[in-house]
Amino acid sequence: MSSDLAIRFEGVGKEYHVGAAQSGGSSSYQSAAERLAGAVRHPLRTARGFVRRPPSETFWALRDVSFDVQRGEVVGVIGRNGAGKSTLLKILSQITRPTTGQIAVYGRVGSLLEVGTGFHPELTGRENVFLNGSIMGMTQREVRSKFDEIVAFSEVERFLDTPVKQYSSGMYTRLAFAVAAHLDPEILVVDEVLAVGDAEFQRKCLGKMQQVAGGGRTVLFVSHNMAAVSKLCHSCVVLSSGSVATHAATEPALSHYMAMTDVDELGKPIAINSPDRLEGELSVEAIGQDGDDWTLELQFKGFNRVPRLGVGVSVAGPDGVTIAKWRPFTTRLSLPTFAGVQRLRFTAPGLLRVLPKGSYTCGVWFAETGVEMLAEVERLARFDAPSSDVHATGVVPLHGTDGFVCTPLQLELG
Repeated sequence: MSSDLAIRFEGVGKEYHVGAAQSGGSSSYQSAAERLAGAVRHPLRTARGFVRRPPSETFWALRDVSFDVQRGEVVGVIGRNGAGKSTLLKILSQITRPTTGQIAVYGRVGSLLEVGTGFHPELTGRENVFLNGSIMGMTQREVRSKFDEIVAFSEVERFLDTPVKQYSSGMYTRLAFAVAAHLDPEILVVDEVLAVGDAEFQRKCLGKMQQVAGGGRTVLFVSHNMAAVSKLCHSCVVLSSGSVATHAATEPALSHYMAMTDVDELGKPIAINSPDRLEGELSVEAIGQDGDDWTLELQFKGFNRVPRLGVGVSVAGPDGVTIAKWRPFTTRLSLPTFAGVQRLRFTAPGLLRVLPKGSYTCGVWFAETGVEMLAEVERLARFDAPSSDVHATGVVPLHGTDGFVCTPLQLELG
């Protein structure tokens, strides 16, 4: 076994039992009081239930997952919702066991998974820092040596002696990440939970993960933020329906992921549903260009009235990184409040003149009062930007290689 190996997944699968169907269509979830009352009223039926349980539906969250991670490597784990990313990290963090296969971990693991994992809600922030250290096998002296760094990074010093159940999600996440990253784990595991923090906190976290990796330790990073993955990761594991679609260097892996993420067909209705707030259907009528102007034509069929319904548009590059975003609260674009069919035509003047040649996708979202998000469709349609030889040199800039935008550049000598 190579001394440089940090993690090995070998044929790992994870099966869950979704639930048990019961006759008569009754719910399989009962309170303790209901179960006790039923046992008293029907003791024979209850006894039979222990012997003959109804069959349960099974679901494989992971199937035959195999890959190696070398020591000091930063690996992104990407895939659509439900691909198995969080399950993989929970197995790695020993929160759950695999149903099949084996996993080998060479080093101490520090995990930051979904908010709520790893902290005891009744304990204070200070107590949870020491509790996590002891779980990781550290002495109190070792934890104390890192304590001031943890507090400074988390920025929750005023609330250290407050039970964490009273923390906001942002405070909780800052402290949890600080603990996971500063208690010197050989392997740092970070889930999409970074989305809870603000932009400055995310910047600090990415910097800390780079520092951890630079010290020869290993990082596994799950994120839908392709820009962060591209900046941080040496390679990526792409999951699809619980299986490994590819494990490759970051740029080829991102290209593979974007290619397998199908966009919706033109004219195909897409359900827009924010319960009790916004219900309707959206379809793309046309997408293209008018000279250098980019155009997007949609049909929106609203099923209910929403006062001050703001609408926004975004454009992303081939790697999924957002290039342009027109937010409802900055554009003040809004729709009439009546329910019914409305045709929308967006125009971005000059956009195609500054986009390097490549394939792009666009998205649309709706917000109430222009601020509160109600619904979003990220990969609504694909379009191609033609060659943009802005300097008439015969050399066409390419997306990624030559940046996100390409405008004419002038030089004056003084």
